[in-house]
Amino acid sequence: MALDKTGCHSLDSIVSHAFRCRGQFCEETASRPFLHVNRCNKAKTFYDGMKVSKQGDYDIGNGYFMNNYMMEKVIYYYFFYHRKNVSNLVQGVNIIFA
Repeated sequence: MALDKTGCHSLDSIVSHAFRCRGQFCEETASRPFLHVNRCNKAKTFYDGMKVSKQGDYDIGNGYFMNNYMMEKVIYYYFFYHRKNVSNLVQGVNIIFA
C-alpha cells in the first residue's frame, strides 16, 4: 500500500486492501462502514470522502464525554473471480467509491 504525503495510508488504500484480502467473493454488494471521529481530531484529512451522519456528546463516565462525529461512506465493491486462474483474483477486484 502506498503512503500519502503525510506518511499515512489513505482510507481508500486501506479499504481497497481489506477487500482484496477478505477471502469472500461478492457481487454488487453495498456496505456502509461508519466510525466515531473526535471533533477535535487533527488528522481530519484521513477521513476525506466520508460524510458526517450524526454528531453527539457521549457520556463515557466519571464526568468525561466523547465529542464525536459519526461518519460513514457507502462503498460498492465488485469481485470478479476467474475459477481457472486464482492469480486473477487480485487483478479482478474493482472497488468503486460513490
